[in-house]
Amino acid sequence: MTPSIPCSAVARHRSARRLLAIGLVALLATPLLAACTGDDPDPDGAEAEGTAATAPSPAPLEELWLSGRVSDATSLTLRPGPADASILVLSDDRDRVVGLDAETGEQRWQWSSSPDRVCQTSPRVNRAGVLAVLTDRGPGDCTQVVALDTTTGEETWRRRVPGRPPYLSASAVAVSRRTVLVEAFCDEVLRYAAGSGRSLDTLAPRDRKCAMESALGDGLVAVMNDPETASTPDDHGTGWIPATTDRVTRDLYDADTGRLLWRAPMSNAGGSIDQVVSTDPLVLVWTRRGQQVGQVFDRRGRPRAVVGLRMPGQTGGLVAVGEHDGVLAVQHTSLVGSSAPRPYATTTYAYDVATGEELWRQEPELGVPAGVVDGSVVFARVVQVLDPDAATGRRYEMWLTARDLAAPEGAAGAVRTLGSVAVRGAASTVVGLAGDALLLADDEGVHAVPVDGDGEERVYAAPADPRSVPESEWAEGEVRPEDARDVCRAVDRETLAGLGFRALELPAPVDCSWRELHHPRYLTRVLDVHVTVLEPGPEPGAEEIVGATERAQRYAESVVQGFADDEGSGRERSTGWSVDAGVEGGPGEVTWSALALRYGLESVAVTRWRNVVVQVRAGQEVDVEERRPASVPGSALSWGVRAAVDDVLRELGAEDPAAPSPVVAPWTEVPDVCTVLGAEAEALVGSGGQDTSPRIQDPAPASYCQWGARLGSPSVKAAVQLFADDPLDGAAASEVAAERFGLAARGRRVPGLGDRAVVRADGFGGQNPALGLLVRDQNAVIQVDFWRVPGIADERDAVARATAMARRLLRELRG
Repeated sequence: MTPSIPCSAVARHRSARRLLAIGLVALLATPLLAACTGDDPDPDGAEAEGTAATAPSPAPLEELWLSGRVSDATSLTLRPGPADASILVLSDDRDRVVGLDAETGEQRWQWSSSPDRVCQTSPRVNRAGVLAVLTDRGPGDCTQVVALDTTTGEETWRRRVPGRPPYLSASAVAVSRRTVLVEAFCDEVLRYAAGSGRSLDTLAPRDRKCAMESALGDGLVAVMNDPETASTPDDHGTGWIPATTDRVTRDLYDADTGRLLWRAPMSNAGGSIDQVVSTDPLVLVWTRRGQQVGQVFDRRGRPRAVVGLRMPGQTGGLVAVGEHDGVLAVQHTSLVGSSAPRPYATTTYAYDVATGEELWRQEPELGVPAGVVDGSVVFARVVQVLDPDAATGRRYEMWLTARDLAAPEGAAGAVRTLGSVAVRGAASTVVGLAGDALLLADDEGVHAVPVDGDGEERVYAAPADPRSVPESEWAEGEVRPEDARDVCRAVDRETLAGLGFRALELPAPVDCSWRELHHPRYLTRVLDVHVTVLEPGPEPGAEEIVGATERAQRYAESVVQGFADDEGSGRERSTGWSVDAGVEGGPGEVTWSALALRYGLESVAVTRWRNVVVQVRAGQEVDVEERRPASVPGSALSWGVRAAVDDVLRELGAEDPAAPSPVVAPWTEVPDVCTVLGAEAEALVGSGGQDTSPRIQDPAPASYCQWGARLGSPSVKAAVQLFADDPLDGAAASEVAAERFGLAARGRRVPGLGDRAVVRADGFGGQNPALGLLVRDQNAVIQVDFWRVPGIADERDAVARATAMARRLLRELRG
């Protein structure tokens, strides 16, 4: 029994932004303070009120060894090598590598890259004892690759990575049995003989397209093979590569021989190869339509089960915690620096690699996963406890727990406690697993402790902080934070399909943010869902406890006020935010909503239900002017936002929050734009019309058409878009159309055309003449755009032609 003390560092009197501050805990070299003991608020079991209560503590584990003092040991990470290696290799990815005796922990050598900086160290040491290090000679100049003999700590060879100015820096380094691999600019993979440094054949060689995507694994190299073709533009130095529909392949190479193991076709629609998570089974992280997924591949390169959650393209990743008997444990690494709620940030997941079934997930209360030993994931967390004999009156222990990798969620005996280790300070870290020994680091040095014991079939929990809010402060029906962990998964396929998303079979995103890229249209569909659960507690600078629902209302109003304060900043135009404009009786108990126009239209809502605040944003972003839709999107975004809010509230326990059926009036049907304007538009640009109506389930109909679809060529675009009533604020369809029109309308008035019309013309008399005409008529918006159209005399002629086209569409609309 261990006395307990309070710990203000984890007091549960959190501010309203509690769930907005969840971030990634780096998997190994990270402080592990996961729990603090505190005074028991209930005097039962204590000698008197206010005295320190006692709490059980796991049995201490006997250390195998403690290294001598190693400078800044808590920054070190183990670089695993052969199981029988006599030297344990640790690096800090700054400027040094350290070798410790595997039997005694004694430091045998230390290598420093100084005055150079370490950019990256190979994840492993090969069987010959070679570690590869990538260093730089200046900021952003990671162009030196060094091979170390880890038995002696001596540098065996050094090579400068070749490149062409100004693109020289390499981005990754790895070592296989006989080869050192360097991922250089444009993702070409340079190969060197591990023993001598001799240059070998290059994989994925750089070309003027610069579109290869490579990832280095343990003895394997995965490549998205996208070479230049006869149609590839010479874009070197522009920093922008036009989207193409060229056929590409997913290739896998043997790192030592350079031999192609298999080649399979893959989509080039916002695709890439990003990471080799594991080699047996082969799990790759790759990007499809701008979204990253982890997926198992068979021996012929065919994609099989998806493992892990959907990740933000090119910024996410998976860490393989370990694999045993067909079950793989992973953690996500995509959340550093984010201010959005990330309910899965430090959760560990286990998957059946044959089916992709999620067997279990472990929330972070057990600490950081260190790896797999004897079929179990070992977790470590630091706990602060009272120690009257210590100089400070307190000490720290690292509690070690094992979770059976194959046991399904809720299985009896799946979690057991291995024991505890006394450490110095909350900043103690896990260095790595060396066989059956866990390496820990603190101010004393590196500790080795055994983790192969049976342990106890229980989980030890530190007493609750005495300053945590009493149960009596919670109102009936209020949502607890742990009840919101599945909100990302609550958004259903029908909601996503209604917003135009196609990859409906993929799992929910790790960050509640859906991004789907549609090439070669340069269109990105976006859905962001942020959920904040407020707890009872004092507001900043106060002591009085405020109820959770009241705090949620205040928080929601602060979010809306923040949006209002951002208006006029130049980043976007919106229909306006006001704290006083909350609508009651819609989704939740009160909802604020607005439209914003940036790279495309966005619909945003802030909803409070009980003590929960839900923020949802849906939009379409098009970053190439010529590829922007002919008209602002219709009502689909607002209805999609409403559907997402309803999905989340339903998951949290709200009763039947479904929206009413949409009303489209007075205009209910649209003319076929390609048919109505075909003859005149074809005469202007010399090509037939292409139906470009949005591929999105809008409750109101629309018709779009474009003549001259090739990027950069002369084009005419026209559209008729109807609108439905708004499900967020109840506005009628004609009011919604007026709002959309007001966001997009720029230019001078055109009298006598619909309810209101504006036209804007630029560049006439130059190389890029452009015209945009926008017309609103009740719940319809009509748009006609010209781009580089030949045969138009001047701006006046262009306005006259566009106006005539709009009048023709108006007549057809009105019947």
